This record gives sequence, structure tokens and C-alpha cells, in this order.
Amino acid sequence: MISTAIQILNADAIVLTWYLHDLLHFVIHDDETKDPIEIDIQFEGNEIVCIPEIMTSEYLAACMLYQRLGHLPQEELEMGKIYTREGMIKRVLEERQERANKAQYRVKLGSYKYGPHLLIDEKNITYDVTIWDFEKKQGYISNIDWQTNKLATTKHIIFLVDYINHKTPPFRFRGQGSQFIEITLDPIRNYKLTWKHQGKLSEARKRILFSIFGNETHLDLNEVISKLDEIRRLESESDFLVRQEIFNKIEEYYDRTFLQKMSIELLAGQQDYSFINASLYPYQKKGIEFCLFKKAAILADEMGLGKTIQAISIAILKRKYFSFQRTLIICPSSVKYQWKNEIEKFTNEKAVVIDGPRSKRKYEYFSTEYFFYITNYETVIRDKSIINAVNFDFIILDEAQRIKNYETKTSQSITTLNKKHGLIITGTPIENKLVDLYSIVLFLDKYMITPLWEFSYKHCIFDTSSKNRINGYYNLQELRDNLKDLILRREKREVLKDLPSLTQQDIYIKLHQEQSYLHNGFASRLAMILSKPFKTPYDYDQIIRLLTNMRRVCNSTYLIDRVSNFSSKLGELEHILIDQLNIGNNNLKVIIFSEWLESLMLIENLLTHHKIGYTKLTGKVSAKNRNALITEFEKNPGCKVFLSTEAGGAGLNLQVADTLINFEIPWNPAKKNQRIGRIDRLGQRAKKLHVFNLICNDSIEMDISAGLLLKQSLFDSVLNESSDTEIVDFSKQGRAQFIKNLEEIILSKEKQYEEEILINDRMVNLEISSTDENEDEVVFSHPQADHEDERTTGSTPEHDIKEGDSVSGTEKYEKMEEVMNKGMAFLAGMFEMATGQQMESLEGNSIKVDKETGEITMKFKLKL
Repeated sequence: MISTAIQILNADAIVLTWYLHDLLHFVIHDDETKDPIEIDIQFEGNEIVCIPEIMTSEYLAACMLYQRLGHLPQEELEMGKIYTREGMIKRVLEERQERANKAQYRVKLGSYKYGPHLLIDEKNITYDVTIWDFEKKQGYISNIDWQTNKLATTKHIIFLVDYINHKTPPFRFRGQGSQFIEITLDPIRNYKLTWKHQGKLSEARKRILFSIFGNETHLDLNEVISKLDEIRRLESESDFLVRQEIFNKIEEYYDRTFLQKMSIELLAGQQDYSFINASLYPYQKKGIEFCLFKKAAILADEMGLGKTIQAISIAILKRKYFSFQRTLIICPSSVKYQWKNEIEKFTNEKAVVIDGPRSKRKYEYFSTEYFFYITNYETVIRDKSIINAVNFDFIILDEAQRIKNYETKTSQSITTLNKKHGLIITGTPIENKLVDLYSIVLFLDKYMITPLWEFSYKHCIFDTSSKNRINGYYNLQELRDNLKDLILRREKREVLKDLPSLTQQDIYIKLHQEQSYLHNGFASRLAMILSKPFKTPYDYDQIIRLLTNMRRVCNSTYLIDRVSNFSSKLGELEHILIDQLNIGNNNLKVIIFSEWLESLMLIENLLTHHKIGYTKLTGKVSAKNRNALITEFEKNPGCKVFLSTEAGGAGLNLQVADTLINFEIPWNPAKKNQRIGRIDRLGQRAKKLHVFNLICNDSIEMDISAGLLLKQSLFDSVLNESSDTEIVDFSKQGRAQFIKNLEEIILSKEKQYEEEILINDRMVNLEISSTDENEDEVVFSHPQADHEDERTTGSTPEHDIKEGDSVSGTEKYEKMEEVMNKGMAFLAGMFEMATGQQMESLEGNSIKVDKETGEITMKFKLKL
């Protein structure tokens, strides 16, 4: 009995396909039985239970010997089953057979039984196929699955073998063997060089094969290289067929060797980073040098460590060393313009965002004017053929988790793009499943961790009841070691010494088309008013309303019409919170500021949808209840977000937060600094703070961001916390400068907006003013303006007060009072734009004139 069991074991007739903590599943192949026998052995204490119970003692002894001889892995896992290599191969071959049975292929048989044959799939793709073994259904096919699956078969080969075996009537081949001696790679032996032939070999052929292989059947890569000349000569022999995959493998070897040599020689010296208009941190230089001399790399730094500037630097240096001419950046649609702005901000390079109709996109792809070409994932699906025709040197994937599912159309389009080198930048290479990483690596290197079945049996624990469900992972140290030359990841805590305590990132967003129509409509109407030689008090009121609406529509169309909700910003905010910050799975505390209650309501809906806990502070929250909100934010781990209007911009200490998001940037930089001051202060718990500023491209927000509208800061003295000044200058210098800047910006863009306004004329009349809340009192002083200059800042002729006018002192006072009261709306609007706060006049004594100095003082109630 024991000797029979040993024979079964030595003949590899017994295979452990998977195992659990106390359950082993064997498959036994016995020559006396037609079908394999499947046996479960359950260990219950000192007892052994066999399922099925009826089995020969030889089988049981073979199973026990298998275990005793150390064939079993040592891990004891409760959560599911682990496949052995043999068990996983059995499974994937069965799955390929199932797919082959359902396939609808067309076949053009060759003259010889073993091939070559042609097979045409459902997509009308033609494959060259030869068969090596009809029993095992193994052979060669010219596709990527064969090149990576280590099975020597595919569903196509299985289909062809079944087709020939079951063809009625049988096909009459000219020859029953092989037409050629096939010099190829053997997937079963890790793609070593081998030869395949069925039939009799002549002595001359044997001598040729012996000159290359000697007495061996397989050669390692280094041996192949030493025999390269002989292999090349076989290409001209009519009796031999040399596969291209051999030369591809050799080319990859030489490329890798060359890059390693360059890395040693060129990285020994100091890299010149003068092409970057910024000071790179030491860890960033290390990241650039890690990726520079690799055909494939993943830069997986934690969010906020400057992956974008590292990627830009890598691309420019690759041009220097490899003469690359074109770099394609594939990123989410919401950050395309952010990439363009970053490139043009930090370098002297030109970048183009691929956008518009197909004809325009094609023209831009083929243009030689740029080094950086920027597109989004969805566009690649439509433009794959064009992109491959252009043949980009270097492709960068941003937020590559978009291709984490290798079965999606997006992933398949991206992973089949032509490129010389590839780079992935992502803060989350693994989101939920280890297979996410597999899919991402597939874009960079199709051979590194393929095939999927091998990756799965080495690292995945499968559910016992659901075939495809994965319950956990193991053997991760081995995976980490295999990928250490591909992936570089640094966390903030590792590079704290290099980082500033506060980093700000401007996120540039393209307006949704509906937002753009409204925004440009307001701008067109504003241009009409600004072009008037004289402006009435009503005009000033309209200027403020239109400017405010231009800002509001950048957040969402909902802030204008209260019905629709077209908002690129909300999409970008969702991307930051969910994809970049991974807020649901990280211990983060985020503050989001917006001036407008409607914006906060939309953000609340977003947070609720993703089940993210939050609290909200507005001016309607009484002072006594504010501490409760802050405590909730600080103490409750589930409360991740603190939403706030400008009511939270002062008087609060939120040191628990580590991230601040300005949903829109304020008019005045001082107010933005005040927001940041809520978290960046003594007692701050997070060592490093990150601030996101959401800015819409081609909008009023870009001008605000550039500081163009308020170069003369009219409100610094009020907003500066260290100042106790209660007087703000609304004189000729401040107001005139504001209007002048506004005219330069808006009127210069009028032509740009004109075409879109003609299409959307209906939208220019929508006007909704700002809302906020209430309580304190502030006093402002307005020195009397020079009369001549007053006309240039917009007063109407009937309100001009000139020297020589025949008016009495009383009449002059009444006239000035009238002018100042009618200008109240303009001044209040200016203040609201800069501070987010409202002011209104007090009853009585609103305006005072000092008859000796001519100084006019106005008092307002400021609602907080």
C-alpha cells in the first residue's frame, strides 16, 4: 500500500489544488479511472475525515505522505482558501475552455495539421496560430495573452484544437506534422528559448538545432544573446520560423542594461534643475532621479508632496537624455488646466490641452509646437487610434486609479497605448483591492507581475463559497520586494524636515459649459456699463451685482437660478475628498470655506451622498452654540469636515484641522489669510497644513487670484487682526483704481465673450445678490473727494460739485449728503466683495461733514 502511494506521489498523480486551516483539497489522476478523483481531507483533532468516505487506502496514504513530505504551505489561514500553483492552473484552464466553447471564431486551416493556421475573432482581428500539442491544447498565437500567461495556450488555441478535432468531415491536411521548425519562447518554462516541431527531422536540421541548443531543449536569456547571430541566420532558412517575441525580449534586456548604466554614470553627478522655476526639496529630487532612468515607474507619494512638479521635471530631463519630443499627460478632466498652468508656471515649456471636436483634437495631437500634450481618460477611449499614430515618447498617468479595473474599456484603451517610457503618479495605487495595483502595473510593464492567475495564487485568499470573491491577502512582503524598483512612495511624516509648515495648492478648473454661458453673459453686460463715459449710482449698483454673480456662478449655476446645478467645482471637490484625500479611510480633519450658504448646501449634499460626517457654522449660529460645533469637529472621529461661511473666518480656533479648502477665493488676500489663520496658529496639532484654492479658469476668479482687481487693498486696515483702525479709505485713489483695473480686465475680454453671448443671450439678465448674516457695528470714514476727480470715478453731471457753483454752504452739505447716500450701495457692495460681510446705514447721523476740514464721516451697521 505504501509503495503504491509513493508511486502515485512520485508520478505527480496527486495535486493539492487549495487548502484551508484544517481542510485539504486534492485531485488524484489515476490511470485506471477515466476522470480525476477529487478528495477533501478534514483534520478534526487526531481524527481524519475523508470526503467522499469511500476511497482506497493507497489514495489516503498518498495524501498523508504529500502533507508529511512538506508539500503544503505552512500558513494557517481562517479567512478562506489558498490555491496552489497546480490548482490555480487547473482553474484558469477550465475557465479558458468555457470561453472557447462560447466563442464565435472563423478559421482558415493551413496545409499542415500543426499549422500555421489563421483564426479571426469577433472583432475581425486575425491571429497566426500553430499547435504544439493536441492533447494539452498548447501552441503559439500572436497576442499579448500568450506572451504573458505562462500557459502556452489561450482560448483561441483551445478553440482551434477543438475545431480541428471535431470538424466534420475531417480536414485532409497535406502533412500530418509541422510545416516549419519553430524557434520560439516557451511560456511553460518562463519564456526560455526553445524549438517546436512535430514529425521527422532531417540530419541537416538536427545539426542546426544542435549548434544552438546543444543537448539542451531550453536556453536562458544570456545564452540566447550569445547565440544571437546563429538565430538571426535562421530567419533566412525556409525550414525555420523564428518568432519576433525572441528579439523583443533581447531588445528589452539591452534597454534595461543601457538604462542601468546611464543611471550609474549620470546620477553620480549633480543634476541641473535650473529649468524649474522653483526650489525643489531634497525628497523631490530623489523622486525625479528614481524615475528618470526607468522605462516604467510609479511615483506614489502621499497627497501634497508635489508629485506634479516631479513628473514635469522627469519629462524634461528625459528629453535631455533620450531626445524625447512629445509627452502625453492623461489625467481626470477636472485637472487638465491645472496641469497646463503648473507646466507654464514652473517651466518655460508650452503645453496644450486637447479639447473640442475630433478634427481639432487630431490637429492638436499632431502639432509639433508643444512638448506637453494634456488629455483626459474619457477622450483617450475615442482618440486611441490617433494617439498611437502620433506615437508619444513618454506617457504620464495622473490619478491612475481610473484604470484600476483591468476589464474596463478605459483600462484596456490606456494599457494598449504605444509609448517608449511610462510614469504613473498617484497617491492611492491601491484603493480597495490588491488587484488595483495589478491593473496599474499592467500599463507600465505587461510582464512584471503577469499573469493574473499567478499573482492571485501567490497573494490572494479566496472565499470558500464564492469563486471570485477575495477575502484577504498574504505573502505581501514578496510582492513588495518584487516591486521595489518600480514604486516609490513617501509619506509626509517621512519628509517633514523638508516641507514648509504650510503648503498652498491652486486647483484650476474648467467651467461647465452652462456656467461659462452665464459667466460670460454677466461679463458682457458689465463691459457695457464700464464703457459708459459717465456712471450713475444705479450703474455702480449693477457693477457690484454683476461682479458678484460672476463669482457665484463659478460655484454653481444653482446660485443663479436656484434650479439647475452645473458645477465643475463640486466635481473637483469630490475628487479631492474621495480620490486624493481618501477622507473616508483616513484620519483627516478638513475645513471648507464658502461665502455663500447655497454653496454650503450643495457641499452638504455631496458629503451626505458619500456618508462623510460634517458640521456647519454660519452667521445664524449663535455665539453660545459655536463651541459645541467646534467640540463636535474636534472630538468626534466620524466628523471629518467643518463647513463654514465667513462667520468662521474670525474668532475661532480650529487647530485640529490639517486641510483647508477654499471653495472660492475671497476678493481680498487678507481674508484668505484670515481663513488659514483659523488652523495655522500656535497650538496647531498637525505639523503640516495643506490649503486647496479652487479657481475656475477663464473666469473672474483668475483675475482675483492674480490680484488684479484689488492691487490697492481697500480693506487691509479693517481685516488685519493686529489693527484697531476703524477708518477705510473710499476716496478717489481707492475707488478710481478699482474701476480702472476692472475696466482693463473686463473690456479686454469683451471680444472673447462676444461669440458665446450671442448663443446664450437669454442668460445675461439673471441677477441675484449675495446673502449672509448679522450683528456688529463698525464706523467708516470717507474724506471728501477732489471734485474734478470725483467725475472721473463715476458721479453723474447732475451730482458734480464744482468750485464756482452758486450753492450755499447748506445746499452744498445737502448736495453732498445726497451724493453719498446714493453711493451707499456701491460702497457696501465693495465692502461685501472684500470681506464677505454686509453693512447698512444707521438711523440718524449716518453722514457727518466737518465744515472746517471738509471730511465726511459715514457710520454703518456691519452684520456678521
